[in-house]
This record gives sequence, C-alpha cells and structure tokens, in this order.
Amino acid sequence: MKKQTRILLKFSSTLLVFGAFLFIYFFYNPTMQGVPFPKCPSYSFFGLVCPGCGTQRAIHALLHLHLQEAFLYNPLLIICFPFLAYMFGLYLYNFIFEKKKQIQLLYSPFFSKCLLVVICLYFVLRNLPFLSLTFLNPNN
Repeated sequence: MKKQTRILLKFSSTLLVFGAFLFIYFFYNPTMQGVPFPKCPSYSFFGLVCPGCGTQRAIHALLHLHLQEAFLYNPLLIICFPFLAYMFGLYLYNFIFEKKKQIQLLYSPFFSKCLLVVICLYFVLRNLPFLSLTFLNPNN
C-alpha cells in the first residue's frame, strides 16, 4: 500500500473514532441514568475519589463550553488540558504521518517523578474531609 493511501486511511479512521468519541460525550451526559459510561472502580469499591474521577463529566462540560463546571468536576484535568491536548495531537500526528517527533520533557526522570508526586498528592487531597478541600471532590 502506498504511503499516501496509508496516511489517508489512518487520518479518516482517526477522524471517525475521535468524531464518535466527541459525539457520544457531547450528546450523552455521564450523570444521566441508563447511560452506559463506566463507573470508577476506586469510588465504587472503596469510596475513594481517584485522580480521574469526574473526568467524563468534565469532558462533557468542556464540550458544552462550561469551563467552570468542568473545573469543578476535575481541576487537575482542566489545568493540564492544554498540555494533554498537545501530547494527544503530537501522538496523532506521529501515528498518521509516520513520524517520530517527541516531547523531550516527557522522557525526563525528574518530570516523571514530579508528575507522580502531583497525582498522588491530588489523590490524597481529594479524599480529605476538610471543608477547605472539599472543592476537589466532584461528588460534593
């Protein structure tokens, strides 16, 4: 298969999958009953709010341009959203056009350790019952 045909096939399939994802999260609210979105195992089994809790609701709110509501569901996701969007875009670019561009920061051990500390700290702070930290819990 020619390279241009492969690129076109990858681009169209990526567009189809990403479009389906956007369609589902735009038209179906994860908070509605009967919607087949997965529930958080951490919250379901242990009652702990994980760093990803509220992400589906935040994506739905973002697609409707409700930034404040999205921030209340998952503040870390919204703060990191530009970086995550850039990483995802670069991944798709590499996949579609068969390139190998990288973000050197992601391969730094210091960055990885800092990210792990931030995510662990966020996990702990989301589950503390103090009044000043309850805004981190999307279920309040």
